[in-house]
Amino acid sequence: MNHQHPSDIPKNRLNQKRRIGATLFIFLDTETTGTEKDDRLCQLAYKLETGEIVNKLFKPPLPIAIEPMCVHHITNEMVENKPAFKGRQDHQKLAGLLLSII
Repeated sequence: MNHQHPSDIPKNRLNQKRRIGATLFIFLDTETTGTEKDDRLCQLAYKLETGEIVNKLFKPPLPIAIEPMCVHHITNEMVENKPAFKGRQDHQKLAGLLLSII
């Protein structure tokens, strides 16, 4: 894939993207059940250049290990009644936002 830095895109293209509502910047933070390949999301937070802020907890399909709990302070009790991330509207929205900026 050929990715362009926003400063390399002609201003008229940037303005056109803004006019049609495309997101150019997203500040994304996630917390997970651990650092291994099979670990899963338990918190999603992001801010768009429009000012929209999302900060949600999700119930992962496996328990949060003690080491990540010590880092992000999210416990299994905090997420036990939260919805799963996969298949939710939040999952689809984030996927769409990320695709719109690449």
